[in-house]
Amino acid sequence: MGIPLMFVAFASFVCFVLVLVKTINERRCSARNSLEVVTCGIWDLHLGLDHAGKLSFRPLMLIWTTLTIVHL
Repeated sequence: MGIPLMFVAFASFVCFVLVLVKTINERRCSARNSLEVVTCGIWDLHLGLDHAGKLSFRPLMLIWTTLTIVHL
């Protein structure tokens, strides 16, 4: 794993944490938040893309999606 790929993975993790905090603050549902953490962000990425306009973090979701695609 090269340095650029490690940077992409770290930046993707930071985006995951930011989206997770944002969605936890907006929704007070503990079961769904637990599912987001257990699935390592796949569920959070899906919900974030669905609710990006409503929760006003569309640029963050675009960055996170791009980083996820680059990492894969």
